[in-house]
Amino acid sequence: MQTVDKIKPCYPLFRDDSYKASIANKRAQFEEGHGADKVAETFAWTTTQEYQELNFKREALTINPAKACQPLGSALCGLGFHKTLVYIHGSQGCIAYFRTYFNRHFKEPIAFIADSMTEDAAVFGGQKNLHEGLANAKALYGTEMIAMSTTCIAEVIGDDLNAFIGNARKEGHVPDDFPIPFAHTPSFVGSHVAGWDNMEEGILRYFTLNTMEGKVPGSNGKINIVPGFETYLDGRRRDDALRSFGSARYPGRRRIPHVCRRHDAGRGQGRAQRPHYLPDATARTRQDAQVRRRHVEP
Repeated sequence: MQTVDKIKPCYPLFRDDSYKASIANKRAQFEEGHGADKVAETFAWTTTQEYQELNFKREALTINPAKACQPLGSALCGLGFHKTLVYIHGSQGCIAYFRTYFNRHFKEPIAFIADSMTEDAAVFGGQKNLHEGLANAKALYGTEMIAMSTTCIAEVIGDDLNAFIGNARKEGHVPDDFPIPFAHTPSFVGSHVAGWDNMEEGILRYFTLNTMEGKVPGSNGKINIVPGFETYLDGRRRDDALRSFGSARYPGRRRIPHVCRRHDAGRGQGRAQRPHYLPDATARTRQDAQVRRRHVEP
């Protein structure tokens, strides 16, 4: 048995006779498991050709599918808008994965924030987390817009972003005129492509839903290019194609969103616009390149 004065870590603890006896008693009385012979027989069957053929006949299973979850797509969409901070209402672990994914892809710092829902928020709702998170984000980062989406934990318990954001404005956590477009992006439905589409629709709806009265589409002579989920490389190629049409023919073109204008450090010949709350990664990349040249050149 463990005592306060002598607490064993997992490996030595699992080898204690008392622990082994406790596990054996649990298996015998509560698990209703199969005997060792049945387990060995089943294992041997899983190595046969028959099992292999049955396994490959599955139609409702995809191993390592070429897709990610909705919040990842919504986050990338939010990154494409000027001075916009991506805010994800959900657990911290999901956001850590998204940041790592994009850090490796873009080879530069990527900033989102989350309100870090935990067990209490999963039981009582995440409105308190969201209100505190919005107030802190507005005060600390000086952003001009927050693009909000959700993860599984918020969707499973049914958190209502529209109501939560409205209550945050009523209680003074954020100003009434501060833009907070949002999208519900459950990870267990759709993919990163659907997440991008939902976030883009949420942002466009926020700025146009009640302001289109009397306006005629196309009357301002401008064209909005609305792409789907993309990376910086695809965006730059599309920009080159649009420029080839000539500015006289398409004088007012713009892409919504424009991810490569913010996250293209070291590749865009100075065209990338760094988020105002992050250090200049483009300059840092150039400095690193100069240091490498000094070490390589004779």
